[in-house]
Amino acid sequence: MIKNREEGEAHAKALVEFVESQNFVMKSRDIHEALKNVQKMGNTQRVNHKNRLSAHFFFIDGMTMKCSLPGCQGLKNPLEYRKEAFLNHLNRKHGKNHFSEYYMITFVMEDRKLRVMDATQLKKWFEDETNRQKTVIETKSWIEKVYSEWSQKVPDATEDQNFKFCSDANEFKRKFEASNQEFNWTAIFIVNNSSGIGSYPDKDTLLRVMREKAPAEKVPYHDLHQELFLKTSLKEFLDLFQTKAVYRLTVYNLLSFETSHIPELKELIDIPQFAKDRTMFNGLVLQNDNYNYDRYVIMSQAGAFTNFHIDFGGTSTYFYQLTGTKIFYFVEPTDANIAALGLYIRTNKFDGGPGWFGNIPGINVKKAALTAGNTLFMAAGWIHAVYTVTDSIAISGSIFDRSRIEMNLKIRKYEKEARMRKDRTVVQFVKYHYEYLIQKLLPEVGDHNIRKVAMVTTEEQKLVWKTFNQILDLMVEEHRKKKPADQAANSVKLCEEARNRQKKIQNGSV
Repeated sequence: MIKNREEGEAHAKALVEFVESQNFVMKSRDIHEALKNVQKMGNTQRVNHKNRLSAHFFFIDGMTMKCSLPGCQGLKNPLEYRKEAFLNHLNRKHGKNHFSEYYMITFVMEDRKLRVMDATQLKKWFEDETNRQKTVIETKSWIEKVYSEWSQKVPDATEDQNFKFCSDANEFKRKFEASNQEFNWTAIFIVNNSSGIGSYPDKDTLLRVMREKAPAEKVPYHDLHQELFLKTSLKEFLDLFQTKAVYRLTVYNLLSFETSHIPELKELIDIPQFAKDRTMFNGLVLQNDNYNYDRYVIMSQAGAFTNFHIDFGGTSTYFYQLTGTKIFYFVEPTDANIAALGLYIRTNKFDGGPGWFGNIPGINVKKAALTAGNTLFMAAGWIHAVYTVTDSIAISGSIFDRSRIEMNLKIRKYEKEARMRKDRTVVQFVKYHYEYLIQKLLPEVGDHNIRKVAMVTTEEQKLVWKTFNQILDLMVEEHRKKKPADQAANSVKLCEEARNRQKKIQNGSV
């Protein structure tokens, strides 16, 4: 029996020293192996050959803590020392009715090495970890201490040239036409009632088909509180996603599940006609390079946050909120803002402190909430972050809008300068734009050349001519590197000849 604090602290120190003397425990490669090794050691040990005493062993695994008792499912990491939390866990989960901090030993992996702590050291660790998390985006402490306060200061988006709020599909059509963006779509449109915009399944049908038709499909997801990017089967992720809130130890976010390759899911999701009409892929034959970026199912648990970013390749986006609520934070894609985001990503990618993109002076952020039944249409290039208020399922897709090729090319340059990972870019960007150039734009320019018509009169002519030149400049640069010239390079040469002829027509020399 420990009689006083001094004796208790001495006992705790002796326990730590004893555990640290067990090489097979200290050489554990991760926290899960450490738990197994401690279980082998047993939960009673002779310390200094004086007393045989019971120890409470706990293991920190991100935002989860587990004890060494058999079958432990863990408790949520409280990020502060609360004796009652550990006693309640031992009592409710394992039938133990006694807990003393002098018998408590906690393990955590730091820089791939196992650290052993008594209660005093654990209290300091909690304090340090809480302060660390305040600077790491998406962690529990950052959401509670930084994001929540910041969000309250962000103004709501209101109707102006950048934001259009529509009650239904008819008003969306009227406002889009009235804003004169047919040949240069730049604004964000939010539609309250999405009836008539696209065709989507209800929640139960979607989840049932996902379980029945693609249970083994491997999907990447983000465990936000554990700060891990993981991959599992779709069935297992659905089980995680549907875990009751009271039993959750972290927050999961699935952002990259594209469904076009699964026939049953592709059939369920009918892309909005607006997106179909505006994509540069309308009528293109892509052969082996099918465009698989336009039917995503996005599943986010409450509390998920996605940091500021630009959708890959500068694509435009439709986003249908099937269930739940999300808050979008928008930043206009000016050259200065895009450059600032690129610098932030290169230098402070996960910094959520004073240098966080949302805190940079001069960056004007506006927010708008999406609730079930809403549709967002976001023009190319918009910088945005997203917070999930309640469990959310959304259906989304990215398109290369035919009026925003200039922004596509600008964002491709930004992605290169920001050194974006390959899986966060459109890998076939050049291929797709080449096919658009050859299959769509070249015939248009060629037809005008045959008729000796300058492409300067109508908005359609101006757009085709401008886009033709922008993509051709990219292709000339890309194919200059290739020796000997391939078929694509020869096609690019034909485009250059067509460009030269159209220029002559425009200056009156033909």
